[in-house]
Amino acid sequence: MKVTIIGAGVFGVALGKILGDNGHAVTYFDSKNSSPTLVEATEGAEVLVLAVPSEAVEELAESLPEHLRQLPVILAAKGLLNLDAFVNFGRFSVLGGSAFAVDVMEGLPVTLTVTDELARQLFERRPQVTVELTDDALGVTLCGSLKNIYAIGAGALVEAQSKVPTYLEQALAEMKRYLADHGARPETADLACGIGDLTMTATSEKSRNLRFGKALAARADVGQVRRELGTVEGLETLEQVDREGYAIIERVYELVRAHEV
Repeated sequence: MKVTIIGAGVFGVALGKILGDNGHAVTYFDSKNSSPTLVEATEGAEVLVLAVPSEAVEELAESLPEHLRQLPVILAAKGLLNLDAFVNFGRFSVLGGSAFAVDVMEGLPVTLTVTDELARQLFERRPQVTVELTDDALGVTLCGSLKNIYAIGAGALVEAQSKVPTYLEQALAEMKRYLADHGARPETADLACGIGDLTMTATSEKSRNLRFGKALAARADVGQVRRELGTVEGLETLEQVDREGYAIIERVYELVRAHEV
């Protein structure tokens, strides 16, 4: 199939590698580049994959021409708390899971969670890429957002490595409660998009959110740390998420605010 990936960052390119390895024709469009244009990149496209940063998703969804909205559209951005921008799309699905872009590029095993059979067919490539299928698009979206906050907390609040399993258990329980409170299915957090992504992001030094949390704990110059790390997705999510009644999220927010990030 001909797939256009909108967003040519590291994760978009990694997804493109999977698709290319599976024999699909991949074209990238990135607003930072003058060529190809969106019209050129989507000519003949059969599927769109949106791999832009979460803060750019709503504007992108609103700006897509109507004929592109009616194509199968797979959202691969993490950091959203609702899917309101996609209510008028014809065939919309979400991709999440536990996969660092660098792991994909190096051929390491990863597990993705998707909400449409077409997405499963496009991305599954055993033994490297395992794909789980669920119909809980909101749950996958929320898991991908919340895990970034919990990863900051893992770095900022967990004092010893031996306490990480207990922290992850508490974070998973809170994540499930958040999903249930916001119209998603709590059991979605048991998939790769939930516990898998949470564990990966909260324990790997590849995680910018974890490293930022550790900088908070070390009372480092967090402004400098942010400049070095680039985007720390959990910080924006903290400003938008419902915090009241969710103990870990509240603690992370208070700690971040105390450092005036």
